[in-house]
Amino acid sequence: MDKSRGIAWAFVGLGMVALGFGVYMLHIARQSASWPSKEGRIEAVTVEKTTSRRRSSSSSRSTARQKKTRYHVSLVYSYVDGQVHESSRYSIGQSRRISQKYRKREDATQAARAYATGDTITVRYNPADPSEAVIKAGITGATWLPLVFGLLFSGLGAYLYSGIRRKKTAAS
Repeated sequence: MDKSRGIAWAFVGLGMVALGFGVYMLHIARQSASWPSKEGRIEAVTVEKTTSRRRSSSSSRSTARQKKTRYHVSLVYSYVDGQVHESSRYSIGQSRRISQKYRKREDATQAARAYATGDTITVRYNPADPSEAVIKAGITGATWLPLVFGLLFSGLGAYLYSGIRRKKTAAS
C-alpha cells in the first residue's frame, strides 16, 4: 500500500472511531433525559480563562502566533442519592463550561451572576452510576460534534481514496 492510500485509510479509520464515539454520546445524552432527578446545591461558580495560540493571517511571517483569550462560566455542584456526590459536568458532550465563550471577562462575570453558591438546582443522575450527573439533560449542540467530525473525516478519507483509485485507473 502506498503512502497516499495509507493516509486515506487513516482518515477513514479516524472518522469511524469518531462516528462510533458520536453514536455513543448521542445514546447517553438521550438516556440522560430520563434519568431520575434530585435537588442539588451549587458549591462554586467560577469564571475560567482559556488561552489558545493560532497563526496570524495578517502577519507576513508564517510562524507568527496570535494569542486568543476567552472566558466561560463553570459550576461545581453536589447532590445526594444516599451518599453525597460532587460534579462539574453541565451536559453530555459539554463538561464544566455552562456558558458560551466570552471575549471579555466582564461579560462572563455578568453571565455567572445567574448562579450563586448555595442555590438549589435540579440534577439528573445515572441510576446505574450515581456519580455520573448532568444539569442539562438530553441532546445538546455539543453532543453532535463527534458525529459531525466522524462524518467529515470518513468522507474526506473516502474522497481521497476514490481520487487515488481514479488516478491509478487512468494511468493504467
